[in-house]
Amino acid sequence: MKRYIPYIYIQACFPLYFLLLHWFAPDTLDKTFMSSVLIGVCAMLVVHYYSCYVTRYDRRIVSIRNMFVLFYVVVYFQLPLDYVLGYDVNMNWFYKNSIFCGALNFSALCLSLFLLGYLLIPVGRNTIELVSRIKFPYLWPFVVLAWLCFLLFVQRMGFSFFIGGYGSAGDGSTIEDGNAARFFNYMQLFLKAVIIMVVWNAYNNGKRVNGLLHYFKLFPLPFIVLYLSIILLWFTAGGRAVSVTLFLFLYCGYLILSHKDIPFLYAFLLVIIGGIFLSLFKILGGLSFSHYEGMDISDAISRGYIFYQSYNENTSLFAPTRELSFSIYTYNIYYYWWSTGHLYGGLFLLLSLIGAIPGLTPLLSQFVGTDLNFYYLAKIVTEYDNADRGLGSSCVGELLCDIGFPFTLLLFFLFGILFRKLDTVLLDKHKKVNLFLIILAFNYFSVIFFAPRGSIMSGLTNSIFLYILIIIYGLLTIRKKMNLDSSIV
Repeated sequence: MKRYIPYIYIQACFPLYFLLLHWFAPDTLDKTFMSSVLIGVCAMLVVHYYSCYVTRYDRRIVSIRNMFVLFYVVVYFQLPLDYVLGYDVNMNWFYKNSIFCGALNFSALCLSLFLLGYLLIPVGRNTIELVSRIKFPYLWPFVVLAWLCFLLFVQRMGFSFFIGGYGSAGDGSTIEDGNAARFFNYMQLFLKAVIIMVVWNAYNNGKRVNGLLHYFKLFPLPFIVLYLSIILLWFTAGGRAVSVTLFLFLYCGYLILSHKDIPFLYAFLLVIIGGIFLSLFKILGGLSFSHYEGMDISDAISRGYIFYQSYNENTSLFAPTRELSFSIYTYNIYYYWWSTGHLYGGLFLLLSLIGAIPGLTPLLSQFVGTDLNFYYLAKIVTEYDNADRGLGSSCVGELLCDIGFPFTLLLFFLFGILFRKLDTVLLDKHKKVNLFLIILAFNYFSVIFFAPRGSIMSGLTNSIFLYILIIIYGLLTIRKKMNLDSSIV
């Protein structure tokens, strides 16, 4: 603890620095001010990671914090950096020049408090176990339910869906059939529940895995077949986010049971492979043309490749993540919305927590006379901008409009502390961990790539729903076992 106290003081200087810049943010695109912010961000990251390395506080490569910081930097700082360095940047992505510098600095301020929270509170290696007596001997009900949901989904959508059919209509990221979407969501829920129960059982029994093959053997074969098939099929369907999320959810269990990290060189190669993967996805996106326009598949792939080449005509510091950096447009809309006096007093934060409790949202919707499933901030902002597609969300902008300036900063600080706890679950050797912390680690690890351009609360709300389901099932199995034991006696 004493070794990194000086670094904590240095890290605490960066929130003060960005807070000072906040009062001097110009209402024009001032490259000098933007450079001051970006230089501050670079210095802050260097200090943070250097202090973690030299004090042995945290030297891991694969962690929730590292993935969040990486994609946060891309979403909020890549496009401004391209602009400062003189790359050809479409100015429409800045939304309004009058608020851009202030928005840029506020995103840096939030990141500084997140990193301070991560570094400030040390996490012990022993955490309290809340439900050690609960084990899950029966996995088949969830495997069968997952298969049933998959077959029902295919029955409604057809196998043609898996050739570019995901989001082919609407805003490009949805399943238009409501019943099919419900089958898909329940299928994901049951699959994730199986992974958590298997890992929880193995963790409580002190098992460790020495490789992916050893890890896969912990699961029933029908589960592995379905799970890996879903990852592949949703990739060909166009659901890149779904495939990545499911893959990371499965891989998270391997990290917990193996306590293995990835060397820096391998991590660097994965970044390169990730860029190739995104390029391949752009090319394979042409498959959707073959399905909906009767085009030959080879011609469709060729069309996708031409589209990808034209997409990269405008250069960037790092082209593979350029599409992700355009998410700053959505964030700037949120920031402008807040700057014009729109504040919702935590309403949407409350609704997201309510939505995590099964059946509560429909009940509340009937009480207030409005379907709360379709009442969310991203929809309001999209309608305000008169956009012809869904603008999506922004972890900074959404919180800012919902709970205001000071509480957004406080929440980012608290999430820094939380992510530190979750990282200790992933790669540190604990004697005991509580089930809810395990579920949080799974959910945040799987969605952390999308959290900067989405909602930072999604991992928490998803965890509550999954925790309730698994705990109820665990209690039922305990009761069944007790009844069997009593009948034997």
